[in-house]
Amino acid sequence: MINHYKKNGPWIWRCHIDLTNPNKDLWNYLVPTIEKYDAVIFSLKDYAKKLKTPEVYESLLKSSDEHIITLSH
Repeated sequence: MINHYKKNGPWIWRCHIDLTNPNKDLWNYLVPTIEKYDAVIFSLKDYAKKLKTPEVYESLLKSSDEHIITLSH
């Protein structure tokens, strides 16, 4: 979607799929698009990959009653 819409604020890519052992060709195809987002939220820290985009882990968000994610351009 990020390639087809004008950004009016921060965009966040949320990943629910298991990336512990992704198909390398597919992952290499997706990375340039994912890195256009302002942040990435992974369901589990184990799914994290090395990206230029800041990463947050859903399990950490749920462990805290209060959380604020600030993104600046």
